[in-house]
Amino acid sequence: MENQTVGIRELKQNPSDIIARAANGERFDVLSNGKPVGVVIQRKGAIRRRWVSAEVLATIAGAQGDGALSAWADDIRAQRELDVDPIVDPWGASNLPESGKP
Repeated sequence: MENQTVGIRELKQNPSDIIARAANGERFDVLSNGKPVGVVIQRKGAIRRRWVSAEVLATIAGAQGDGALSAWADDIRAQRELDVDPIVDPWGASNLPESGKP
């Protein structure tokens, strides 16, 4: 498949379209004043996740040997006990003024 070209102006005006097409395998050379300055391509490989599912966590812990998951949980509990600045809900009832309104 031949590379498509896209100017910066068009990329700014239609980013969703260009990204969707790149996700489907098209490749774009980005031009600024007619000169190539970048490339938009399909990402290869796994996408990083911010959260890990319980199944994935269990698999990781299982790969590290028996008791790895419980040791990890114990480490987190110990860290929470040492935490001098606990996480609080800023909108929780205990943080509202006496009127009950923020």
